[in-house]
This record gives sequence, structure tokens and C-alpha cells, in this order.
Amino acid sequence: MEKERFSRPSLKLFQKSSAGIRRAARLELTRVAAGSAVTLAVFTLIGLFTNVLLARLLAPEGLGTYASAFALANVLAVLASAGIPTTLARMLPTYRSQQDPSHARGCLLWAFAHAGAVSVALAVLVALMASLLGHAEPQSAYLLAALLVPLMAFARLQQGALQGMERVVSAQVPERLIRPIAFALLLLLWPALAAGAERTAAGAMGWQLAAAGGGVLVGIALMARYGAEWITPASARFQLRSWYRCGTLIAAANLAQVVSGQAGLAILPLFEEPAPIGYYRVALVMASFVGYPSMIVVSPLGALIARMHAEGQQADLERLVVTSARLAWVGSILAAVTLVMFGQLLLTALFGGDFADAYPLLTVLAIGEFCTVPATWRILVLQMTGRERTAADCLVIGAGIYLVLTVALSALYGVAGAVIADAASRLLVSLLLIFRSRQAAAAAS
Repeated sequence: MEKERFSRPSLKLFQKSSAGIRRAARLELTRVAAGSAVTLAVFTLIGLFTNVLLARLLAPEGLGTYASAFALANVLAVLASAGIPTTLARMLPTYRSQQDPSHARGCLLWAFAHAGAVSVALAVLVALMASLLGHAEPQSAYLLAALLVPLMAFARLQQGALQGMERVVSAQVPERLIRPIAFALLLLLWPALAAGAERTAAGAMGWQLAAAGGGVLVGIALMARYGAEWITPASARFQLRSWYRCGTLIAAANLAQVVSGQAGLAILPLFEEPAPIGYYRVALVMASFVGYPSMIVVSPLGALIARMHAEGQQADLERLVVTSARLAWVGSILAAVTLVMFGQLLLTALFGGDFADAYPLLTVLAIGEFCTVPATWRILVLQMTGRERTAADCLVIGAGIYLVLTVALSALYGVAGAVIADAASRLLVSLLLIFRSRQAAAAAS
């Protein structure tokens, strides 16, 4: 019987001559990068708009409660997905290259079954925790955040699966277009839909929940359209030990990244009032622009790096990484300089005069975000070339340092201490990743 094979994407990069491969790869990369840039630009603008709306609708106190609950849901969604999205983005192109659809289908079935069970269990724990809170307002916000955990975990899996299927731009549509646009529209309509009612953190979380549900439905439609040959359970085979090993290491790295970016919002309520936490949230949002150039360039490359590594195209892979990293550096430098020079003006214009006090926090966080640019590339290459343990080791160490510094400095200096801990831990992680990745490259050569 003829071996079952995948149908190739429309651009059959690996059935051409050597020169044709490089030319087709450049065209495909340009197309995908352009699509990723557009989706990220829309995501960035809509995200900024929704954060402005949240700040004006909820004021610093309500924004602080919403930010803490959402940060908890985000951390738990990453924990529930357990590194599986990146595992899918790495394994599915490898199985396609090896013409092994049975293991690809098994990997997809395992991924959604595992993450579904874990996310529901974590949501129940959040709901139990929320019931212990004394005040009705944060209690309602955290209960809704519990419902958000499975949806966010499911959306992450859809994105990873579509990336692994080499539908890189489509993979970004549910989370970078549908959910944020729906959330922004609901926030705009909130005063009309609930005329006269108090606008609370729980209400904002409810709209976030509705938007996330819409994004997941669009993701299901995209999976059905592009993944029919992948999602059928027929002839599925499993390599659970290999997948759990890869997923666990990537999960440790992803969770460490989320902890380093979000845990401060969850820890600060122990030491600060809601208003300074709202300033911190706004500063984080603005500082994240420094990292967006790297996100634009990195987004289309994961599956391509995994395939090039699987087929031994090491020289082309290195040229691809170096060229793309240089582009990311230029964009990040421009963003960092703009925020440091004009940050206070931007904060006042976008979020209102109440948030002008967030400028010192923004300056420190922008510098810390700039320090992560070299780390972004090293993490991607390590995870997509079978060296995920090296990335996980560095990121877990960095997250541990971040948690210790955040608790200690927040207890002493409040939100200022949390900002210092954030920037310092980012710098340490970048230095550690540079050192370890050079060690790994030297060992491989």
C-alpha cells in the first residue's frame, strides 16, 4: 500500500533547485512577514486603544483589579498549555518533512486533550480561590478570570497548530485580530449597553471573556479549513514520552517568560494599593512597544527554522537569523528612544493626566524591554533546533531571580521596586542566554 502522504502547501519550497529554494523561501518569508507585520500592527493599535479605554472607564483602582485578575488567567493559561503550542509549531513541520502524518495527527490529539483537562482543573482552583476573597468586586473579577483560563489555553493551542501547519498569518488572526477587535468594540459599546450602571473590573473581564470566546470560534473554523488532513483521528500514532519531554521544557521556558512579564501584577496587590498597580500596567503596555519589532520578525520564522534544521540547511538558517535579527534591532532602538524622550507626553495624551506619574516606571521598563531583544532570537532558535533545555534553564533561572527580586523590592519600595526587579531580571536573562547559546553552538561544531 502506498504510504500516506501530506499534501504540500501551495508554495512547494522543497521541490525546487537550490537557487529556486532560496528564491522561493525569500518570497514566502517576505509574504508571511508582511502579513505578520500587518496583523501585529493592528493588534498593537487595538491593544493600545483598549488599554486607553480601560484606563478611562475603570480609573487606576479598577484597572489595577482587572490587570491582576487578567494576569493570573494569562499565567495559568500558559501553565495549562504546558509549552504545547511551541511543541506543535516545532513537531508538525518535522513530521511533514518526514512524511509522517500519523504522528502529526497523534500530536494534535494529545495536545488538545492534555491542555483541555489541565485548564479546566486550574479554572476550578481559581474559582475556589475567588470565593475566599472578602470583597464582591475582586471576587467577581477573579471568577470570570477562571472561565477565561480554558479559552486562552485553547487559543494558544490553535495558534501553535496553525503555525505548525505553515499557516503562519492565519494562526495570528484569532488572537491578534478577532479577540482584540471584539473586546475594543464591546468596551466602546459598554456605556450604551449598560447605561447608568457602574463600570467595574468584573464587567471588563466579562467583555474580555466574550471576546475570547469569539476568537476561539474563529480558530475552530480555521482549523477545520486548513487542517482536515491533520485533525482526523484515523491512523493516529503517539510519541508521548518525546512530546512530554519537549513540551515540559518549552513549558518551563514559556511559563518563566510569562512570570517575568506578568507576575509583578499578581504580586503587587500584597504590597500596594490598586492605583499604583494601574500605573504599572500602563507602563508595561507602553514599554512592550520596544519588543514589537522582534515579534514582527520572529512570528513567521518558527516553523521555517524547524524545517530547515530538520533538513540540514544550517548555513541558510544562520543567514536567515542574522539578517532578521538586525532588522529587529533597528526597530527596537527607535521604539526605545521614542519612549524615553516622549514617554510622558504620550502617557498624558493617550491615558489622561492621571497616568502621567507612570513616566518614571515607563523609562525603566523600556530599558529592560530593550535588553530582551537579543534573548528573543536565541530562545526561538534554541527551541526550534532541539536545544529547548538550554533555553528553559536560562529562563527558569531568570524567573526565579525575578520572583525573589520582585517580592523583596516590592515589599520595600512598592511599585518602584517591582519595576527595578523587572528590568534587572531581563538583563540577567539576556546575558545568560547569550553565554549559554554560544556554549551550545561551540559544542555542536
